[in-house]
Amino acid sequence: MKLSFVFIELCFTELVSMVTVQQPPIVPAIRGQDVVLPCFLRLYPEDQLTEPPVLYWKFNPQSQIRVWVPSETYQGRVSRLNGSSDSQDYSIRLRDVRWSDGGLYLCMLTVTTKTRDSFRRSGNRTALGVHDRLVLVRGGPGDSWLGCEVNVSRDADFTLSVLHRGALLQPVAGDRDAAGGAQPFVTLSQTVSLQGPGRYECRLLLQGQLVTASSFHVNRTAAACGGACVEVESDTEAVAGEPFKLGCISCKTRGEVKAEASVSWAFMAKGDTQFSELFFYETSPGLILDERFEDRLNWSGSKNTRDLQDGSIYILNVTFNDTGTYRCFFNRVLIHTNHKVSSNPNRTIVLTVVPRLTREMASILSEVMMYVSIVGLQLWLVVEMIYCYRKISAAGEEALRENASRRDSIWLL
Repeated sequence: MKLSFVFIELCFTELVSMVTVQQPPIVPAIRGQDVVLPCFLRLYPEDQLTEPPVLYWKFNPQSQIRVWVPSETYQGRVSRLNGSSDSQDYSIRLRDVRWSDGGLYLCMLTVTTKTRDSFRRSGNRTALGVHDRLVLVRGGPGDSWLGCEVNVSRDADFTLSVLHRGALLQPVAGDRDAAGGAQPFVTLSQTVSLQGPGRYECRLLLQGQLVTASSFHVNRTAAACGGACVEVESDTEAVAGEPFKLGCISCKTRGEVKAEASVSWAFMAKGDTQFSELFFYETSPGLILDERFEDRLNWSGSKNTRDLQDGSIYILNVTFNDTGTYRCFFNRVLIHTNHKVSSNPNRTIVLTVVPRLTREMASILSEVMMYVSIVGLQLWLVVEMIYCYRKISAAGEEALRENASRRDSIWLL
């Protein structure tokens, strides 16, 4: 009797175990777009539901943050993909994916079947990895290297690889820039030397699975030569709500001399009387020192080198409060054979923030002059055509008169 009871219990346990909730282990998502988190209920073929299952979704299960039914964090951003009561699809759609959405998602269902009263089944969790779009940059001496960069959510197992004609290339430089915890994302980068003409492909993988790829075709590789540094003045007019690059370039007078440098920025808002420290960069990713620019500044200057000549920074989202004066300071040490020399060049930028981009007077005048020239040339062409027509017509009439005179003379003879 006891053995029969054990056998029945084992069969019952096996039957219940066939009620499963299935989730994929990983789901990638592009920041700012929508993503579907799949979840499916699988029943034993002979079993049936007596009541519609109750669905729960949780984010990072130990934190007890509800995704469905949505908590305040997810209010208005989450919806059922299939709302039918007899569907076994319990997937959800997450709108406008953010960096903070990266993490583990657990799908749970409270199920009632003919063989058993209400019980709960959970999936195996889905890791959501958030990423930006891949950026490919060609640079170095003579454009001899190719860089690949992408921002990804923290704690996600993303990796980058670069291939040439299908063969994996070994990077000459690579980085996982965690931004010291100041940013909600990390920056992955790979730099490879160009191996010749052909197709180069940068691949982003999540736990070894391909997420996205971007390709770059090189017709020919240029011979390596000394790179040139050109000092270009920064733009001084930014549009509110759009990104803007504050340019600051300080070239060495002798490019062959080794050097090390750091860059610091200071800011004085319109109406203020003193500068405050804004940003400091010596090694990636740099440090934001002014809380007014927290999460809004990125380094946009020289990378993968201590010999900084481009100290530009990038404001991700300009506001009207960013109007003011910016100063960029280089602290450079030139390393000669027997001695070192310090230099401290600086640049000043007066930035104006406008609601929309305004055109300079020179641009407007050049456009006006272009249209005046076009109209003037057309008028000149018409006048020239009329002049030529009249001249040809007059010559034709003169020829007719001469012919008539000759015929009269012959007739008289």
